[in-house]
Amino acid sequence: MIRGLYKSFSKPTFSITSFTNEKTQSFLNTVVSQTSRTYCTKSEDKPKLRHVLKKFYLMIHPDTLTEHPHEKNVNSHNMKLFMSIFDQYKKRPTADPNVKPTVHNLNFYVPEEKLFGREVPKSSKDRKFKVIDIEMVQNSSNPNHIPNQIRLLFEKCQLPTNFITEIETVDNVRQPSINGSLREFLLDNKHYVSQKLIISEKQKSELDSMVRKMKRELKLNIQMVTDPLDSSFTYQENYHALLHFENVIKEWKEKVQQEAKDGSELVSNNLLKFDLNFTDVNFTSSEPVCYLDRSSPETWSEYLNCLDLSVVKQEFLEEKKNMEIKAKQFQKERVEFFSHTPIFEKLLKCRSFKYSEHDDPSEDPKLYLNPMEQMTQTLNFTSMLMKNKSQLENLMKTRFKKYKFGINIAIVPNLHKGKFVIDMDGTLKINPNITFEEFCDILENQHKVAHEQSLLADKYESIRDYAKVRMGLRHLTCLSSFAYTQGYKKVFDAYQKLYDSADRLRDIGLSGFVLIIGDYYSVSKSGEIVLKYDFNTQELIKQLSPTTSKVKEEIIENIINIDDNIANQKQQPEDIKIDLTNISSVLEQYESQSKLNNKTF
Repeated sequence: MIRGLYKSFSKPTFSITSFTNEKTQSFLNTVVSQTSRTYCTKSEDKPKLRHVLKKFYLMIHPDTLTEHPHEKNVNSHNMKLFMSIFDQYKKRPTADPNVKPTVHNLNFYVPEEKLFGREVPKSSKDRKFKVIDIEMVQNSSNPNHIPNQIRLLFEKCQLPTNFITEIETVDNVRQPSINGSLREFLLDNKHYVSQKLIISEKQKSELDSMVRKMKRELKLNIQMVTDPLDSSFTYQENYHALLHFENVIKEWKEKVQQEAKDGSELVSNNLLKFDLNFTDVNFTSSEPVCYLDRSSPETWSEYLNCLDLSVVKQEFLEEKKNMEIKAKQFQKERVEFFSHTPIFEKLLKCRSFKYSEHDDPSEDPKLYLNPMEQMTQTLNFTSMLMKNKSQLENLMKTRFKKYKFGINIAIVPNLHKGKFVIDMDGTLKINPNITFEEFCDILENQHKVAHEQSLLADKYESIRDYAKVRMGLRHLTCLSSFAYTQGYKKVFDAYQKLYDSADRLRDIGLSGFVLIIGDYYSVSKSGEIVLKYDFNTQELIKQLSPTTSKVKEEIIENIINIDDNIANQKQQPEDIKIDLTNISSVLEQYESQSKLNNKTF
């Protein structure tokens, strides 16, 4: 967008050093250097990651190591693993919440002649190798982890480290410098984030409209995640998938209605759902839901034409019968459990005694229990407490007499890592698979910690809300994975820093944005800003004066207008010719005003 300024100052006829004011030179150097990293002509393009990867694969390819069996086997194994990790990352740069992160320690044997440009030794015995190690976390919560580790790998292999990944949320988000401030990170990415927020909302609205239209006109139940943050696919992929699905389903539905075979009523009565959210295989469950493989849409038509609706109908009726039995059992257990809760709230003198879900992403998703199984375990636990009610009453008069529990207690069947956990809001979460004695010990030893955590959460909730309102944010929260693994104190400290700097941060113009505290810097697919918890706010004190801000905005506005005019006249960006008249006058004004405001600087 401001390529014109960068190209102009690259010419010897117009130099930044012609300005005498050092602050003027510093500001312009910053603008031009930032622009040069973002906007490049064709001759200055960064290499694409896939092209550099080809060079890396040639360096360590097993086929070139036939006379070195050990090195060949190691490289072959690690190369396959590396390619698998990277392919998964390309398909889904954001972490899958249903899959635990996996750490892989990879090592490669790189021939030294390829590293240092030497000739290949005539004898295989004279060939020397350098072992290069790298750690890669598959399904890492940090979307920048894989590119950063690849950069380290390339650096060790004497390959380019400044490349384009061709992944939007990685290439378009500028990472902060080591000593960079929060202000710099936000200013660098503010325009991209604001555009992303607008675009993602618009795209979600368009997809929602398409889904509603197809449901209405085709009389089908279609399931598609349209929120860019939660979807595994881009807007374009979802858009074209819906268009293809519409063409396929129209033809198939007409065929089903014409043949009118057993099971066709599933389609005519809109009982068969179609899910377009997964890439696996085409299959139909007994709910009944038809899952269409997004990785191979060309197979949808053939799969649907071969689908035996009579078998689907029979499975559906059996599943429906089983679900009705389970639903009755679930409702019965639920009613019985809720009859226990007021008894224990009164007996234990706690704020609440309830059943709760557990959102700790570090838990193994394979151990996840469905709602019916959770309710069964919860009821079994409270039934055990009811059997020991008289003993619990005696304990409250003796052993627990001096304690004031006054906390929230939650029964959490999906808590598998331990017997209990104290949540961010101070809730004492209990694993129902414990004994009565263990429950009593947990109450005695952890109620004070839970109470203190609750008070702390109340305090920082008000701090967070103040920072959110003062900065004009749409939402301010934290990554649950970060909170569970790194501890709540780091989250609270980050809220405190935002609270302390809220009056200054509001000048940056973050109204309507979403900030999320985590352990890395990034921008999500829907435009949410993830801030690393240890961001630096010292630079926030040195806010730009109104005069300087006004001049900066004027410079950028003039540059944008010039670029827009040029874009309307010419299609090729590398042929841009720029008139420096407007820029010169604006920069002269900037310099003169800077001299009058030296104290401000």
